[in-house]
Amino acid sequence: MSIRKIERPEAGLYLWGLAEEGWSHLTESGLCSRLERIQPKSMEKMIIPGERRLFLFVLCGALRVAGEQSELRVEQGEALEVAPATVLHVRNPSARTVQYLLINAPLAAQQSLCLEPGCTDAIIRAA
Repeated sequence: MSIRKIERPEAGLYLWGLAEEGWSHLTESGLCSRLERIQPKSMEKMIIPGERRLFLFVLCGALRVAGEQSELRVEQGEALEVAPATVLHVRNPSARTVQYLLINAPLAAQQSLCLEPGCTDAIIRAA
């Protein structure tokens, strides 16, 4: 197959953290694509395993993303490339839900997440 459209209803819905949700669009061919929403005033901790890279693209709203040595504001239409073996703190300081796209390569079977306040650990498994 050379081209395939993936409709959102077909994508695998999953829940993470306290009230967050996401959709797995692609989890094959060494590539993982997910659309996620983070609620207002929420924060998550992403642990990027040593063997994969992450591309984060903000679709709607703005995030504050802190790495090991810096913190950046990533607004709608902007993106980040994250190196392997990185810990990120992703925060939605606004009063609106933020949507963003995560693309991982190679394919990642799981990702550790932590949501604050009342931080709970959750593991997201590929659909």
